[in-house]
Amino acid sequence: MEAKLYSVQFVRDYVKLYFEGPTESPYLTCYVMPEVRGLQGKRAQGIAERSPGYADALRALIGEEVRATPGASGTGLVLHLRTSTIIVNPTLA
Repeated sequence: MEAKLYSVQFVRDYVKLYFEGPTESPYLTCYVMPEVRGLQGKRAQGIAERSPGYADALRALIGEEVRATPGASGTGLVLHLRTSTIIVNPTLA
């Protein structure tokens, strides 16, 4: 998938992630706030909504290319970027 994250838009209770690709500019509307997992050494560090630095962590990913989008039942939508992973995983209340 040759697409780069080029914009993050926070709208009331959801967030939109905009991507630019060679032929299209898709976007993802997340009604469940995504988790950002970055690599700090060999351990993955997760940043969830309402954590200090959450918005900054998402914005820091602007310009990164999507490397993979593996799918598996129970994991939600996973976007692997160059330095981090964005996970959108709704759960039933």
